[in-house]
Amino acid sequence: MEREVASDGAPLDLGDLVLEPGLTLVVTVLDEQRRPMRGAGVYSTQPPGEQSESCVTRASGACPLEGLHSGPVKVSVQVEDAPGKTVEHRVEAGGGALEVVLERGPGTLEGTLRVSTGSPLGARVSLKGTAYRSARCDEAGAFSFAGVSAGRQVVEFSEWSFTWWTTAQVGVGTTNVQVGPTPGGARLELKVPGPAATPPANVLLMQGAAAPTRAADLESPPAELLAQAATGVRVEVMTFPLVVDGLPPGVWTVSSEGEKDGVVKTQTVTLGVGQSLVVELPAGPPRTHW
Repeated sequence: MEREVASDGAPLDLGDLVLEPGLTLVVTVLDEQRRPMRGAGVYSTQPPGEQSESCVTRASGACPLEGLHSGPVKVSVQVEDAPGKTVEHRVEAGGGALEVVLERGPGTLEGTLRVSTGSPLGARVSLKGTAYRSARCDEAGAFSFAGVSAGRQVVEFSEWSFTWWTTAQVGVGTTNVQVGPTPGGARLELKVPGPAATPPANVLLMQGAAAPTRAADLESPPAELLAQAATGVRVEVMTFPLVVDGLPPGVWTVSSEGEKDGVVKTQTVTLGVGQSLVVELPAGPPRTHW
């Protein structure tokens, strides 16, 4: 509750402040056969200020979202073995109940994660497509997503300054993918023209001719853009020169933000097996101080 007051430093009598008790919305999460789903994460956002609450479903598939107020609310559900779902609901006086039914897709997406150093054990890969999900890898780098919706899906993994992704067309049955640097792959060395130049903040490498058209897509590429390339790497640039190892051979489009104007600049290179190339990127505004 908020009340505006003005004071010259003297004690104020704010009168009676009446606090309304929060409302409770009991959310029950069911699968496509209406069986309760235990361990689902349930999240709510509600204006004003996008107030948020959360809970985790019990064996009954239900959990309470507490502290809500009457009015519209968005409820999102996330689970490990099915696509998530967001629904809009209206909380009435006295609270209420809401059922959310999740439908598993017809496909299974399995794969292997390759890391540049160390072990992949415990590393987390993310599924970005019709819904966001994540899974942890075992000691061999294996991971699996069950109940995946049919269509183009993007699997990505972040390591240091690099985010690797691979796309796959998922249908009925099992689809296999490989994520991360390719052993014995090509090498790309990224440079900027001179020590006084400011390097671009992000660089996007996409296998094929697809490329972003907006500078914002370099910082946070949407899944629709990533799905246009068979594989790729997003580089959060720290220092130059910067080397990206393990790229599959083929045509690659290198995108970065141009000098001063914020326009995305692209150039195309062709990489052979085990080949090493140097690419000079357009620089940002010259440094005025160190």
